[in-house]
Amino acid sequence: MNRIWFFVWSVILCGATLLRPTFVAAEQLVLLRNGMELRGNYIEIPTIDKNAFSGGGTTGGGALTIAMIDDGLKRTYVHRRGMVVRVNQIDPRGQAIEIWQPKHGSGTPVGGLGRIYGVSPLNAHGRREIFIRGPKGDTEAVLQGITELTPRYASLEALTGRPSYKWDMRVATSTISSDSLRSLFGSIFDQQSREERLKAVRFFISTERYADAKEELQRIKKDFPDANDGLDLDASITEMSEQIAMQYLQEAQTRLDAGQPQLASDILNRIPVGELSRERRLQVSDAKAAMTSQQQRVDEVRERLTEQVAQLPQHSADALQTWLDELARDFNPATLDRLSDYLRLGELDNLPLESRVALAVSGWIMGGGSGEQNLKVATSLIEVRDLVVEYLGETTAQRRTEILDRINRLEGGQPEYIARMLPLIPPALTYPDRAFVEDRVGLIAWPPQAQTDAPEIDSDPVTTDFQYEVQLPPEYDPRRSYPCIVALHPAGGSPRQQIIWWAGQYNEGLQQRVGLGSRHGFVVVAPRWNRPGQRSYEYTATEHHRVLSALRHAMRRVSIDSDRVFIAGHGHGGTAAWDIAVSHPDHWAGLIAISGEPDKTILHYDKNSRYIPKYFVIGEIDGSPPPLARNGAIYDDYLKPNDDSVVVEYRGRGNEHFFEESPDLFQWMQLSSHRRPAIPRDLELATMRPTDNYFWWLELNQMNDAVLVDPVLWENVRRAGSIDSKVNEGNQIRVKGPAKEFRIGLTPDMGIDLAEPIIVRYGTNSRASFDYDGGVQSMLDDVRSRADRRRPFWMFIQIP
Repeated sequence: MNRIWFFVWSVILCGATLLRPTFVAAEQLVLLRNGMELRGNYIEIPTIDKNAFSGGGTTGGGALTIAMIDDGLKRTYVHRRGMVVRVNQIDPRGQAIEIWQPKHGSGTPVGGLGRIYGVSPLNAHGRREIFIRGPKGDTEAVLQGITELTPRYASLEALTGRPSYKWDMRVATSTISSDSLRSLFGSIFDQQSREERLKAVRFFISTERYADAKEELQRIKKDFPDANDGLDLDASITEMSEQIAMQYLQEAQTRLDAGQPQLASDILNRIPVGELSRERRLQVSDAKAAMTSQQQRVDEVRERLTEQVAQLPQHSADALQTWLDELARDFNPATLDRLSDYLRLGELDNLPLESRVALAVSGWIMGGGSGEQNLKVATSLIEVRDLVVEYLGETTAQRRTEILDRINRLEGGQPEYIARMLPLIPPALTYPDRAFVEDRVGLIAWPPQAQTDAPEIDSDPVTTDFQYEVQLPPEYDPRRSYPCIVALHPAGGSPRQQIIWWAGQYNEGLQQRVGLGSRHGFVVVAPRWNRPGQRSYEYTATEHHRVLSALRHAMRRVSIDSDRVFIAGHGHGGTAAWDIAVSHPDHWAGLIAISGEPDKTILHYDKNSRYIPKYFVIGEIDGSPPPLARNGAIYDDYLKPNDDSVVVEYRGRGNEHFFEESPDLFQWMQLSSHRRPAIPRDLELATMRPTDNYFWWLELNQMNDAVLVDPVLWENVRRAGSIDSKVNEGNQIRVKGPAKEFRIGLTPDMGIDLAEPIIVRYGTNSRASFDYDGGVQSMLDDVRSRADRRRPFWMFIQIP
């Protein structure tokens, strides 16, 4: 967008007074270690704990360890040395518009905000009523008015009236509708003055609302036909058309990256290329050509493989016919990279034909880089893959034994082959048709309403101890792996509300949801974590079970990338997400807690939190005392070196859902650094509940009573139990934790050589040695149990 902005100001209106902006104060561009870029006023402070000393966290003694970036709408806090890579001085774009409103000269400062019941629409003067819970528990209506408007935020201050408050609430300008802005501009700008009218155009451009800017320019041209001040409005209107086209082009690329090629193509075809300059027409043409060339490449590869298979001996060609049929159905630009070895070597005449075909087959089954050139082995991989899918979905032990016996007799049934194919296989189970919500494409509800009493659906028992909804992205393809958000609703909310917040409202005309989750290709899983009537999160194993069981159930049926699963929540759902994340850090690529409130186990699981990126969103005056006075100490603990944590505080806001933060949340989730990290060799963790007993490769059983706490009886809390276990060099593992028994999962990804004996040390001087039998049953049963196809354990050992 920076390039577009520069082009708008330097080319469209160069040398003219038409849209010269009035810039606000200079600010900084801050690059973070995780890849995020933040704009605002950069300040270094010692703490964000408002109870640390009188005057709060921006003054006082101590090292300046925390960086605060204040952009006027919100303050973002990160650890300075651990997170900040570079700070550059920049000029802010856009203009600040000051608007007179009848404000109180004095009033009671709002230091803590209770529940917000609703707000009225903005009127033509930028005023509205907000209905809040008053100090005595009654409902109060406070009149607010916009006193400052920038491209980033609007300042809504309390106006003259009863009650009398001093309150500056900041809301994102992006949340104000274009109709409301036009109405406001109609009252503050002289509509009989061309220059005044152009201020509205200037503002729309600064907020990248190019369609609104174009519409206003057309009105100005019509209303002032005889103006002769040297301004070329036609050229400006044309440039707005081009900027709109560039927004379409960017949206098409977003959809293409999200695995939605048909939508991307439709968007490109809607661009009115006849209205564009030659340069922009070429950009659109190049984008269309790139999509076409990718599909042509797929068609060419498929045709060449068909010809090459036909040249093989008859028995080999016959064995590959079903595979060719599969390619005809499922091979597309999104799966092209699976055949990367074949694309490099498939046309080399000095490589035997059988080897070239084997590269294609093995690549399709196991992914790029597999490099298998033995056609007999590669062909057997097809049958192994199909047997693995059947095994994962089979409910009877006898049939699974038969499948396992067949796998063990095939050349492609080696554990290293199966481990590589598991992430690429489609989900082993599917939802019954009754689970798909009528008239809502891609929305699934579990259990199906009409089937809650049925004993079995599609060989899968119907469980009623957990419920959830899942929204699939547009053009969902089970052979593609999708990022996922596990979204937890507020205590009084519902899973459907979370689907709407993350994936967007459903558009009947488009037959899809139109929110950011849909646009960026996320699967949204929304469990019901509480029981009917439950008004707060209770930190119980039952609540954890409802969430984690829903996720595993969905992962067996939806192609979810287990390395890109984020847990998020609002209000008490944010607290639940926070607690579940730090209790089971091995599940998550990151945590998003919006208006969450830490308590109980969260306060004791600081060591666990270090393993996952965290993003907290709070309102500056949410309750009394406010969040940074109540919880500043725990946020300070998170803002440490080597801890990827971000705390975002909205100015003048209370306990809200902060929908305007969603673009930054999706940017954060899509950072390359925010994938589930490699399996840690060192485990330094805390535990306090019987079900907080598994972490990556270590499971604790028969835990010591001295460290276990019933969350309902929290007044009897003791210190958390400490886990300190490590995979050492020389195939040795040391296990230490508050339990009598341990179960250890092993995989080569941990740095363990399964071809050599594994030595486990535990207790005071106990030692045990184990050997891997080379089988695949443990691996497949682990995937059936945990539904994690990216990180299966190859074997398990029991201690003692």
